[in-house]
Amino acid sequence: MKAIGLYRYLPIENEQALQDVEIAKPSVAGYDLLVKVNAVSVNPVDTKVRAPKKSLKHRWDAAGTVEAIGEQELSPIRINVVSPGLTQTEAYSSLSEKARETLFSDAAKRLPAQYVATAEDQATGYLLL
Repeated sequence: MKAIGLYRYLPIENEQALQDVEIAKPSVAGYDLLVKVNAVSVNPVDTKVRAPKKSLKHRWDAAGTVEAIGEQELSPIRINVVSPGLTQTEAYSSLSEKARETLFSDAAKRLPAQYVATAEDQATGYLLL
């Protein structure tokens, strides 16, 4: 997998400051999460304190997708890691049929799958976790 390597403390303008590297994909255990990072930003304070120290802790914000979860993260209740979003259920029964159809149709147009699942769809998906 791709990663950014920090091997020597150099000014960030130096091409050797941060290096693109290939590393083995880490395994997860316990409460670990493996996140595929899509975007990252560095805390401005860390640009001022980025220097050799015994304990290196860079702080940053990242946006990405969880690719793997350690077994302890899911124990004892697995459902806690699921966020189904808008689901066609009886909770919307107070709306007229036309209003429900419009709600779900408009929402579906904004979703990658272009579909708003039913409770039965969600339950079937949970069984595969």
